[in-house]
Amino acid sequence: MELKLTFIVSRLTRDTSATSSCLHPPRLATNLGSIGRNAHRLAAALLWSACAWITAPQIASAETSDANTIAAYIEANHKAPEAYIIDKFKERDVIFLGESHYVAHNLEFLQGLLPVLHRAGVYTLVWEFANYRNQDKLDRLITGDSYDEQLAKEIIADWYTVGFAYTGYTDVYRAAWRLNKSLPKHTRPFRIVAVNTPEPIEKMEPGKTSNYDVRNRAYGGSFYHEINYYWEKVIDKEVIQKNEKALVYAGAGHTSTRFYSDRKRPKGSGLSAGNFVYDYIGPERVLSINLHGSIGGIDVGKTIEKAIESLPEHMQRAGVDTRETPLGDMSAHARGYLSEKSKSSDFTLADVTDGYIYLGAPLCDARSVSAIPNFTDETILPILQQKYSVYEPRDKPYTAKEFDAIRAEKLETYWAGQRKNRFQCEE
Repeated sequence: MELKLTFIVSRLTRDTSATSSCLHPPRLATNLGSIGRNAHRLAAALLWSACAWITAPQIASAETSDANTIAAYIEANHKAPEAYIIDKFKERDVIFLGESHYVAHNLEFLQGLLPVLHRAGVYTLVWEFANYRNQDKLDRLITGDSYDEQLAKEIIADWYTVGFAYTGYTDVYRAAWRLNKSLPKHTRPFRIVAVNTPEPIEKMEPGKTSNYDVRNRAYGGSFYHEINYYWEKVIDKEVIQKNEKALVYAGAGHTSTRFYSDRKRPKGSGLSAGNFVYDYIGPERVLSINLHGSIGGIDVGKTIEKAIESLPEHMQRAGVDTRETPLGDMSAHARGYLSEKSKSSDFTLADVTDGYIYLGAPLCDARSVSAIPNFTDETILPILQQKYSVYEPRDKPYTAKEFDAIRAEKLETYWAGQRKNRFQCEE
């Protein structure tokens, strides 16, 4: 195994014409099949590191495309977002839907999408925002006779530093429970699969959890890579091996399939869950779609908004292909390389995602989710204290009110930064 891996990487790094080889990782990975899945993972990581060095990817600044041309295309080929996704499931088994975090109307759309998926025979939502170790609890929660608020809080508290107790995300659980309660007896229930893995905080030095070297050592490799590989294993077990179809809803950094992103240091390189699944089951079964504002850069977003606002109101919610369309021809802000093409710069939107969904709201009109008040009760408090004593250690234990305040402050800070830097809204 060591000789094979060394040969691949050394060949890439000493051959200045190896760029085209870098851009075909699925082919190389397939040739490593006899080594086993762990070697497959290691080869992918080594290959990506070599390719990132060779191709020296540049940032492609987005240029304003012809909004009128895009508007005309959307009008001629209009599909509502829900119909667009269902149509794609006729040809694909796993669809990755990437979001920008905390946008309320994205999560409202997802809640309404669940019964549409179920009617179309798609019974599984793979979900970033809970840990897989809580899968049994999650199954009980959304199939119970009544909605167990306390059980939901336990699942929420276990994910993220102080618990992911934000409206919108928590409402997805209730929406899934409500859907299952509405189904006729003996009908197959809808399922949410929690895909994430707990952070190994027991292996981290208190107060240094944000240090990338500390995190990488705790994970036993690039933490981003390890997290996303864990996701792929869960998706394999809960979806692929069962011959199911699933929508994977997650932050856009996890959902790229053909496009391999360069995240730069200090965060380090790492493959997304979409990359792993794409490499595993192939392009015929996987698709990536992004919600407005989650990919491509601000110029892409503003051009799409200009195009959409000229359309009739009933067409201002739309799902659109990017490949071989005016929408996909726009330049995209991205670093990395594109699988199966000799391309490491000057990317278009079609290079970085297969589809795009606009839900009728410009980025700067988007609402944030909100922190759930008084979330931290006597049951939740020790769960958070155990985790947060590593993230932000201090002599005095944190109180329930402090945790609720910290959670609200984190949301406010993140949302303000997103509006300023990603959405470029004028306050």
